[in-house]
Amino acid sequence: MLIKANAKINLTLDVGKKRIDGYHEIHSVMQSISLCDFITIQKSDELMFFCDDDSLLNNDNLAFVAAKEFLEETGIEQNVKITLEKHIPVGAGLGGGSSDAAAVLRGMNQMFDYPLNDEELNHIAMNIGADVPFCLVGGTALCEGIGEKVTPIDALPTVTVLIAKPMMKDSTGNAYKRLDDLGLPPKNPNKKILKSETVFDVCDNLSNDFVLLYKDTPVVETAELIREFNPDGMNLSGSGPALFAIFTNSQDAEDCHQMLLRRGTESYICETVDHID
Repeated sequence: MLIKANAKINLTLDVGKKRIDGYHEIHSVMQSISLCDFITIQKSDELMFFCDDDSLLNNDNLAFVAAKEFLEETGIEQNVKITLEKHIPVGAGLGGGSSDAAAVLRGMNQMFDYPLNDEELNHIAMNIGADVPFCLVGGTALCEGIGEKVTPIDALPTVTVLIAKPMMKDSTGNAYKRLDDLGLPPKNPNKKILKSETVFDVCDNLSNDFVLLYKDTPVVETAELIREFNPDGMNLSGSGPALFAIFTNSQDAEDCHQMLLRRGTESYICETVDHID
């Protein structure tokens, strides 16, 4: 069984108070994009995990964790072999690991004739990672709590999205710690985007609290380069450092993409998707 694991971008990301369990409350509108990893699931005599990126080949990989958690929750004794073909940049804020985990949960549930309902799958997902519940659903959704409260909203029209990852990476945990160290009081979440009627309204209301962490970094330089190609909107995704830019003119997006590649910046052209397979 071959499954796609779609990356996500955060059209908005407001970080609230830190909870006793160490997680932060968030208010975020997330959007699936066509950039994806590919996961193959096969029945096997033992639980195995393979990846074409050796740095991800360990038992802490969220795809492997998801398979293990699924088997433990269902009591199914049949093991599986998980093979991950990686395309989503690692440590970029695009939800690659979370999407891999969600794809494994969806795929194994289908492979074993749906032993778990949506609520049970979501329970496993939220224990693996805060973005995994959204990645189970995909499309366009408002995510609240620590990310486990997922409310689908009207999908964006299909538009071109350019992803640019500057030459740096950071873990989500470290990014949250650095944001905490700034000592900023929580602000009211950005809800204007929920009333947007056009893609241009959406682009006018993009926001992300983590932008504060990237002053005087390659992220700023990369953003300045992208602006030369007149994107309709641009922001940081997740805790960064990847940037996304929305283009209604696909040729401008392609020209920007080629410029970034020539400069040695990791870049991808993709589009928004209103559902996941």
